[in-house]
Amino acid sequence: HETNFQKELNKTEELIIAAENYIDSNFNEDIKIDKLAQMFFLNKCYFSHSFKEFSGLSPKQYLTQVRMNNALKLLKNTELTVLEITQNCGFSDINNFIRLFKKHFGVTPIEYRNN
Repeated sequence: HETNFQKELNKTEELIIAAENYIDSNFNEDIKIDKLAQMFFLNKCYFSHSFKEFSGLSPKQYLTQVRMNNALKLLKNTELTVLEITQNCGFSDINNFIRLFKKHFGVTPIEYRNN
C-alpha cells in the first residue's frame, strides 16, 4: 500500500512533469516562476524546491536550458537574425541572450553560426 506521503510525492512529481511540459511548449512566452507555481496550485517556494528535486534544475534554470537549446537549433537550421532568435526563444533582451549563450556554450551566437 502507498502511504499518504508516497501519494503526495507522486502527485508532486506529476505536477513537475506537467510544468516541464508547459515550459517545453511555451518557452517563447514571458514565463514567470510564481505564475507557473500558481498554475499548478503550489506555493512558489515548494514548487521551486520540488522542481529542483525532481529535475535537478531550478525552474528558471530549466526554462533557460530549454530556451538555449531552441536558440541553438534556430542558429543551426535557419537564417533568422540573432535578434529574431532572441525574441523567438522568449528572451526580452538581446544583450542578456548573448551573454547567457556565451556562458552556456562558450561562444557567442554569431561565432557559433560561423563555425
